[in-house]
Amino acid sequence: RDSQVRVIPTKSMGDCYVVLASLDFESDDAEEIARHMEADIESSVCATVTRAIRRASCRGVEVEPDDYVGIVGKEILVSTRDKVQTATELVERLHVKKNFVIAFYGKDVTDGEKKAFATAMKEIAGDMEFYELSGGQELYDFVIVLQ
Repeated sequence: RDSQVRVIPTKSMGDCYVVLASLDFESDDAEEIARHMEADIESSVCATVTRAIRRASCRGVEVEPDDYVGIVGKEILVSTRDKVQTATELVERLHVKKNFVIAFYGKDVTDGEKKAFATAMKEIAGDMEFYELSGGQELYDFVIVLQ
């Protein structure tokens, strides 16, 4: 049987997860599957937490070297000295109500930090389901997908 291949443009690890999670193995219509995947990317939000290497100012958010910054797209929304606090405030700042919150933990996130973040998500996520995975990524301490 011939395969029908489509390229789904993504901008982040979170987008890639959304595409893979929305793959419909029951459908034989490649165009329909691709449209569904693209719609899922458009309706989701991917946020990241990483460490700043220099001083910056972005729309009123002041960043110092070694701060943890919460980013959506190319915009810094949060900056604190603590990675869990940054990740938590980032989710709070998004004011997005989706069905799921998925957190991919980076390689340097400790078990205690994972537990603290999971506890915070249970308090602020409301009716959203919370999932956590060890992503092992080096650059981002947290990759958070709201879908």
